Amino acid sequence: MASKRLADYGGEDANGSNHAQGRYQKKRRTYTEEDAKLAKIYENLASEEDHIRVKAAIDLVHTCVALNDIEGDGSTETLSKIQNRLIRGLCSSRKGARIGFSLAFTEFLGVTLGLLSGESFHKGVTDLIAIIEQQTKAEGGASRQVSSNGHWMLLNANEYQEKRDYLIGRVFALNCVVRSRVLFKDQEHAQSLPAVIRELCELGKKSSSSWSKEECGLVCYQAVCLLVRELPKASETAEKALETMQELGALKTPEGVLIWLELSKHMEHVKFPAKVWHKDDPLHAKEIATVSKILHSVKLGDDDDAKETSGARQVAPHFAWKIILQHVMTLPDKEVKKKGKKEQEQRQSAEHVENKVFKQFWLEAVDSKCNHDDSIRQRLTLYQICSLQLPHRQRRKLLAFRFSRILLPLLRLPCFHKVSVTS
Repeated sequence: MASKRLADYGGEDANGSNHAQGRYQKKRRTYTEEDAKLAKIYENLASEEDHIRVKAAIDLVHTCVALNDIEGDGSTETLSKIQNRLIRGLCSSRKGARIGFSLAFTEFLGVTLGLLSGESFHKGVTDLIAIIEQQTKAEGGASRQVSSNGHWMLLNANEYQEKRDYLIGRVFALNCVVRSRVLFKDQEHAQSLPAVIRELCELGKKSSSSWSKEECGLVCYQAVCLLVRELPKASETAEKALETMQELGALKTPEGVLIWLELSKHMEHVKFPAKVWHKDDPLHAKEIATVSKILHSVKLGDDDDAKETSGARQVAPHFAWKIILQHVMTLPDKEVKKKGKKEQEQRQSAEHVENKVFKQFWLEAVDSKCNHDDSIRQRLTLYQICSLQLPHRQRRKLLAFRFSRILLPLLRLPCFHKVSVTS
């Protein structure tokens, strides 16, 4: 490898051979009209104008479709280069780059990977995951080290920012694989879903950023929701996905709880891993305390994610809060339906069960966490949780809890109004 570099730039290799004219003898690649067209498309994908990005994505899809119709190594090589360029574009920090390249890469997968089937498709997904990992790997060395007092010390801001950009790019690329829906065409294609979930869980587990952990979890949850919606009978794939998450210790995470609830609600024939939740129900009375700890164990924001801005950093609750609260409020409908009572009795029973389930979860997960000693930041976060589209009848019930007595004094704080508007 070293001798080749010497030969390219004029010099002697390990055998002492003189390559002074090597750089002039090296065959240069001709810059074609097709290259110029693709370069213009890549530039437009990073535009801040929506219509320019959309047109560039459409042009790229047309180019890829035309290349698919051409047989030969040349078209395959060009498609491979386009794929790599799109993945690297997801790592760009330019304002419109990730939006444009996400759109293009999603559609690209539909007209390339989506045309495969059987073993060719599964191999294509495996190879794609490896390529995404390769193309989103920062080339720099360690950007941080631990100082003598145990605190993180930033060594190179530019190098660390590069690592963040590549990490975000990898999450975006995996999200494009899910959004392209190539994994949900039929049950055969869906067999590759656990491999994507494994990559997301491993990425979230290794990441030190709270944003990337939550984003990886969100993509996993969305993937399972698409599986439930598109292939409601693909219980075998769902079971393999659960086994993968259990192997990686991801079932008792916020997204793990959501995925469990989603599958238990819409896929009745799924066999859940044993001895994870009491009676396979995360919201069982004996498990609510555990779920509360899981939700509150999520960091509100890492110091690594903080940026120097003129205002305070926005702190939002984990996306799992909203979904779990909605699930708790709709849970009784299913139980009452099974009882087969008259409409009048069903309404009364539903109100009773709803009061019981909601009150138990709220007291354990939120109300018991409200203390006068809590910081304003913690109390504002709890207020945001309360404001996540709760029905008015449930909001009125909250006034009877300690929650209201702790948070009402915040109404006089200027920062309260900023949070209430954004929530």
